[in-house]
Amino acid sequence: MLTARLAVGDPNPAAAIAASKAAEQLAADSKYVEAAAKYREAFALDPRPEFLCNVGVAYQRAKQLPKAQVYLAECLRRGGHFEAAFVTAIRTGLEAVEAKLRDGDFTPLDVVVEPRGALVRVDDDPPAEAMVGSRLIYVPFGHHTLAVTADGFVEQRREVDVVSRSQRQVTIQLVARPRTITRTTRRSRAPAVVTLVTTLALGGGSAGAYLYARNVMRDAGSTTINRPTYDATVDRSRGWQHISWALAGGAGVSAIATVLLWRRGGTRIEVSTSSGGGAISWGGPW
Repeated sequence: MLTARLAVGDPNPAAAIAASKAAEQLAADSKYVEAAAKYREAFALDPRPEFLCNVGVAYQRAKQLPKAQVYLAECLRRGGHFEAAFVTAIRTGLEAVEAKLRDGDFTPLDVVVEPRGALVRVDDDPPAEAMVGSRLIYVPFGHHTLAVTADGFVEQRREVDVVSRSQRQVTIQLVARPRTITRTTRRSRAPAVVTLVTTLALGGGSAGAYLYARNVMRDAGSTTINRPTYDATVDRSRGWQHISWALAGGAGVSAIATVLLWRRGGTRIEVSTSSGGGAISWGGPW
C-alpha cells in the first residue's frame, strides 16, 4: 500500500494548493500524466487523501490503468471521512478500472515482500510511486522488473515475464546488509614512560662516564708518574670511555623503543554480521 512516506518535510498546505491548481490546469489541457505528477507533488507537500484520489483519476483518464488502480484503492482506504457520494464515485471508478484490467492483457501479481515495510517499484516508476509492503498489482503482458528496497537490506531486482491473466505470486525476501562494528582500545602509555626515563638515565650515565674518562686522561697527562702507573691510568680512562659508549648505545636503543611505544596504536576489534553468519577480526599497528 502507499503510505505517507510520499510526504517529505513539514506540511506546506499553501504550496500544496498551488500544486493542485497547477494539476487541474494540466488536466483541463488533457495532460493527465503531468497532472498526476503534480497531484503527487501536492500530496508530498500536504498528505491529504483527496490528492491521492486525484492522482488515481488522472491516471484513469490517461488510461494508465494499473497505476489508477493503485491510487484509487489507496484513496478509498484512506478516505473514511469523505462524503458518501464521493466515496461511491471513487468506488465505481475503481471497479470499472479493475474490470478492464481483468478483461485486458494484464496479469495480477501478488507481490509478497520481506521485510514487510520494503518499497516496491515496477520498471521505471519514480521513487515517489514506490509501493510499501506486499500487495496485489496489475502489470501488462510482457517483461517487467520489480525493484525492492529497504533500509539496512541489500536491494533486490526480480525479472518477471507475464503472458496470461492468471494471478501469479512473486515472493521477494531481502537479505540484511552486512554490518561492521568496530571498537578500538588504546594501549597504555606506561611502557613508553618507563623507556623514556631509562633513556634519560642511560644518556646521563653515558655523559658522566665520558666526562670522567676525559678527566682521568687529563690527569694522566698532567702528572709526573712512572710508566706502569701511567699505563694503568690510561687503561682506566679507556675503560670508562667504553662504558660511556655502551651506555650511549643503550640510550639509543631505549630512545627508539620509546618512540615506537609512544606512537603505537590501540587494538581494533571488528565484528561483521550478515544473514548468513558473522566474523570477528582484530588487529592494529604494532
